[in-house]
Amino acid sequence: MTYKEAMSSEEKIEWSLAIQEEMNSMKEENVFIVKNLNDALKEVPHESILSTKWVFVQKPERFKARLVAQGFRQIHGINYKETFAPTPTFGALRLLFSIAVINNWPIKTFNFKVAFLHSIIDKPVYVWPPQGMNVPKYQVLKLHKALYGTEQASRCWWVYLKEVLQKIGFTANGEDASTYTFQKDGQNAILWIHVNDGALTASSAETQLNAHLKIKWDTIIKGLVGISIEETAKGFKFYQPDLIQKLVNLNPRNVTAKSELPANCKLESNFSMNNMDKPYLKQIAWKSRRQTTVASSTAQAEYMALSFAAKETLWMYNLFGKTITLKTPILLSDNKTAVGISTDSMSKKQTRHLIRDFNVINEYIVMKKLELKWITTNEQLADIMTKSLGNLKTQ
Repeated sequence: MTYKEAMSSEEKIEWSLAIQEEMNSMKEENVFIVKNLNDALKEVPHESILSTKWVFVQKPERFKARLVAQGFRQIHGINYKETFAPTPTFGALRLLFSIAVINNWPIKTFNFKVAFLHSIIDKPVYVWPPQGMNVPKYQVLKLHKALYGTEQASRCWWVYLKEVLQKIGFTANGEDASTYTFQKDGQNAILWIHVNDGALTASSAETQLNAHLKIKWDTIIKGLVGISIEETAKGFKFYQPDLIQKLVNLNPRNVTAKSELPANCKLESNFSMNNMDKPYLKQIAWKSRRQTTVASSTAQAEYMALSFAAKETLWMYNLFGKTITLKTPILLSDNKTAVGISTDSMSKKQTRHLIRDFNVINEYIVMKKLELKWITTNEQLADIMTKSLGNLKTQ
């Protein structure tokens, strides 16, 4: 919907109020100042002055208008430089919920209000006034804050948020840059942030967050960044019905016309390795992918998979290991030969041609960073990732 369409629609009043609300937020946060065009051209070329447009979204609870800049017209080195902003992993989110449940900590999800409008922009950026804004001719807006759509907006927001959280007492996690931990006077908190959405466990830091940032707290946990979350008597359920429906629609059985899909799939000679992390009896991370190195036996393939799983497990262990007390991780494998090679209780002649990276499992066990145990095939839950199991085994 364009500005003209919004102003000529039946909801004209609602959209006008939404625009005014956004303009008030930008004025409150000192997002821009009005400058003469000639002054702007002394800093940036004319072609890098960005056009703007209103983006209108009708939500169930309100009408929302957002001013967006055409950041794709920015020139690297002139009005933007760095653009990278890290995002957290979903494994860290599931681990946060798992830790909260086992420790009986409260969990709250939230959304930062006008997130990008808080962050100071790092380069001179000028935009043309938006439609509906009364600005004299030959005047432009110089941004003080990172307007939505600018190339560096996400990074400026991440840098600003990180600085604010550090002042409060949060520490950015070295294992996951957008996950933060808090420890003070025996109180612990874990904060997971994806752009302007987040989750917090342990209530000790909620008041401090409210004092420094504009936050809208959810009264009931329903979802986060596209993931539906349902609270149960035993904990929480994570599921993605919309994504599942999209995948189902890709099934060729839904196609009634001529299908261009291939009749069969190309077979790969490499083994498929899988791993699954399951602390507190619930899966929080899993992966299944084809190995890049050819294995000449099942034992070698399992040995490679163990090394990969060991690195992933220790990454998750180190994620919050300094915040709370965690037991030594235990890896489970149903291949006795792979277990023997990993624990140095069996000859390694058959694996001597493998690259050094796969030997980390042996070092981790010697350093007692993790334990490795053998289990029967029927007990190996990770098999569901790569094997076609019967209904009973799957359940």
